[in-house]
Amino acid sequence: MCESLVDLNSQVPDLLNACVEGQPALSTMEDHQWYKTEFVPSVVGRGLDVSKKWGRSSAPSTAIAIADAIRALLVPTAPGDCFSTAVCSDGNPYGVQEGLIFSFPCRSTGNGSYEICDGFVLDDWLASRITASQEELAKEKSSIMHLL
Repeated sequence: MCESLVDLNSQVPDLLNACVEGQPALSTMEDHQWYKTEFVPSVVGRGLDVSKKWGRSSAPSTAIAIADAIRALLVPTAPGDCFSTAVCSDGNPYGVQEGLIFSFPCRSTGNGSYEICDGFVLDDWLASRITASQEELAKEKSSIMHLL
């Protein structure tokens, strides 16, 4: 389990492996369907929601996310914690096709290097979301290969 919330590609927050105040996140919820039917769609649509609400781009949120990602690589990850970042899928422990840039739970020693955390539990729903993300990324990669 990880103290931080991990995003496993295509903006799928992983509450199955996250903790809230030391407790599994899903155990703190009465309605697990809410996670799948309301929470995940709201995360996926948050950029558009910000743009609609404020009448401008969600680019500042993106800039903050980039700064957080750099900080996560430059500051050692606390024991038992992790962060999500998009890295090359080669050699990953989750069976994601190699050669893709994919979001995984990672930890850093603080010098810019990282390792993908293994041991995260994937239920059928989460595994299906990862498979869908992988297929989408593979299709996108295939569609631009002629440009490389």
